Amino acid sequence: MIIGIISLLLFGLVDTFFIGQLGTDQLAALGFTFPISFIVMNIIMGFTIGLAAVLSKTLGEGDQNKATRLTTDTLLLSIIIIALIVAIGIASIEPLFTLIGANEVVMPYIKEYMLLWYIGAIFLVTPMIGNAALRATGDMKTPAIMMFISAIMNALLDPLFIFGLGPIPALGMQGAALATLISWGISCVIAIWLLTMKVKLISFTLPTMSELLASWKPVLYIAIPAGITNLLIPLSTTILTAIIAIHGVEAVAAFGVGTRIEALAMVVIMSLSVAILPFIGQNLGAKKNARVREAISIALKFCFWFQMFIYLLLLMSASLLAELFTDDLLVAELIVLFLFIVPASYSFQGMMMISGSVMNGINRPVQVMVLSIIRLFILFIPFAYAGSQIADIKGLFIGLLVASIIASVMTHLWLKRTLVEVLPA
Repeated sequence: MIIGIISLLLFGLVDTFFIGQLGTDQLAALGFTFPISFIVMNIIMGFTIGLAAVLSKTLGEGDQNKATRLTTDTLLLSIIIIALIVAIGIASIEPLFTLIGANEVVMPYIKEYMLLWYIGAIFLVTPMIGNAALRATGDMKTPAIMMFISAIMNALLDPLFIFGLGPIPALGMQGAALATLISWGISCVIAIWLLTMKVKLISFTLPTMSELLASWKPVLYIAIPAGITNLLIPLSTTILTAIIAIHGVEAVAAFGVGTRIEALAMVVIMSLSVAILPFIGQNLGAKKNARVREAISIALKFCFWFQMFIYLLLLMSASLLAELFTDDLLVAELIVLFLFIVPASYSFQGMMMISGSVMNGINRPVQVMVLSIIRLFILFIPFAYAGSQIADIKGLFIGLLVASIIASVMTHLWLKRTLVEVLPA
């Protein structure tokens, strides 16, 4: 999963790098596409979380026929919903992006990119659902390999289609989207082959409506709140950025660098939170409650101490990291300040991520959503704002740290109480 998540990060970085060479307008156009593409991706991710939780439990129970029906029907539902979103998206490109703030200079580039990107999103559904199904069986290596291959293909095709070579014309923004579409299309074909031939989780028998509803209901019960939970994060980050902007562009720049470092610092725990979900489901289905409890305990302890180790590394390398990202002395000072304070919260943030995956795995997705709302909008944003009013940008960073500690304790207590109900000793 670490390899897979790093591959996803590289996918976006490579696109940004090559499009940035086209010019400022093209890079700005790509920036406008991020919120929309992020929303579509998170809707698909909601389905993958729902399927992984339900399918892994079904496999743990040993019901192969039900598992095949679940995978096939979830894939069908997700394709239908994304196809509808794509149709609406293509029809509303200009009014939607005008609403977001795009002007007539960047709009042609947005249209070039999004028309192909939307079509590619339909092909993305199958590999993402397929990867979730493979992880539910306990196979973490194959999805990682698929994600890595897809990222490499995109990296190779990007310069080819963006700048052109020989008989291949330079397509600019359209070339970047075409590279993405082809990469996802090839991944789609591989995923169908794996699901059909390797794990035999695709059925070509037409289901009845009652069979479809029997599959869709438990998956949607988790997928809908999981998708909403994922969408809350960029919304809260946008609000937080607006608060930070009060303290100047240097503060925004430092926060931007800090969050990019944070994404890398949390990769291991993000991977663990994905991996533990099918583990929980399989063992619940097999009635191995003691093993589930042991896994949760080990994961939480590992998360805390590993992220403390990462925090120490960041403390020792804060100045060096700041110098790598900027020559501006004020921005560098703020980056160092960020790295001295905020990463102390990563142990607590990681434990919340693990707890969220566990609660999805034990069929408590609404609790995860409620906890996310409390964490982001009742703790993080108010504490950050209050801290900034008391002690400027330093107070804001301290507010984020304090909010993380409180949210982590609250989440742990809620998880502990939930486990008593779901996993009686």
